[in-house]
Amino acid sequence: MCNEVLARLKGRYNFHRLAESKPNGISDYCVDETLCPTTLVRHPHKAVAELQELKPILTIVLGCSRLLPPEMIRVAKNGTVGFHDARLPLHRGRAPIAHTILDNLGYTAMTMFYINEGVDTGDIIAEKCFLCYRKRYRNDPLRKTYQRSLPAPARMAAQLLKGRVSAQAQAGEAGWWGKRTPEESEIDWSQNPYDLIRAVQYPYPTAFVMFDGEKLEILEAYRIDLLETPARLEYDKPNMVVDLDEISGGIIMPDGIMITKVRYADKEWNAYDFAVEYSVSNGDCL
Repeated sequence: MCNEVLARLKGRYNFHRLAESKPNGISDYCVDETLCPTTLVRHPHKAVAELQELKPILTIVLGCSRLLPPEMIRVAKNGTVGFHDARLPLHRGRAPIAHTILDNLGYTAMTMFYINEGVDTGDIIAEKCFLCYRKRYRNDPLRKTYQRSLPAPARMAAQLLKGRVSAQAQAGEAGWWGKRTPEESEIDWSQNPYDLIRAVQYPYPTAFVMFDGEKLEILEAYRIDLLETPARLEYDKPNMVVDLDEISGGIIMPDGIMITKVRYADKEWNAYDFAVEYSVSNGDCL
């Protein structure tokens, strides 16, 4: 076994399950599968000593939104390699997939780079762009970026373990995406709510409205053509319920937005069932 540490951060992704389906994948190079990803992502400073004891040749970081301590970045002989879900240096910063959807870019990217002490400023090893369709949710392009990034270190593992590979210093216009706050996920029905619903999904604060003093989270929605549906209630407010659709299990809002899944009072609901349970009717406002 090569003395390599795989920092597979974000517990919701099971790296080993993914890697096992790819013979000769990067899991072949892992020295210790018992190293706890949750510990690394939640307490990176506490993991430094553990990594120093392992004396890794290479550290690969996937899915980590936090800045790593300098000691962790420098611990591996051949450096620390990371991935960013957007082009660099144009789109540095936080929540790249959410910002991609909200800014209606139409494309996203996966950039492989050497992590340094800056924020997404390291030398670029490789970068690939691909389309991000308007009907996609945040987790759809996110899955695609990870599916496309996982084979990359496996293909380059031999080179990366021998030493630092050729990488280009970042050049061109630099941009910055800031951290999104929970308050920014509150829906303004007059400001393109559909893109907000698609862009902010778990584990980030989901899109919501206030209903009877509590958050009503909009987990899923899609667009329909109101012109092809039966006559609906005439609405004069952007947050007015146009109709309830029992067949589709949805709440229809202005501009053809069909809400299909919500969370309220710590329970997930089919949107139609929620409306029935809480007496939401045509003409009510969310």
